[in-house]
Amino acid sequence: MTESAADFKARLIQRTGLTDDAVTAAWPDWWGQEAEVSASANAELRFSLARKLGLDARTLLGEQELQTASHLPTFAKPTDQLRQRN
Repeated sequence: MTESAADFKARLIQRTGLTDDAVTAAWPDWWGQEAEVSASANAELRFSLARKLGLDARTLLGEQELQTASHLPTFAKPTDQLRQRN
């Protein structure tokens, strides 16, 4: 079961040390009750907040989501490849 948006927001604030005002300002306008029950909307919420707050999206995943995504590959950043060439 996916955690509620309120629980996610509280966890985000606790883990990052950001203020409630900062997280609220970054929270997308499209979020609502319909989005709360959508797995894809929950994923987009996390990625959207990560982009807006300058966080690694993996830090916003819950325990169940981390277990599901643990088999996914990670990719090097283009800047990492440039450093290796020099």
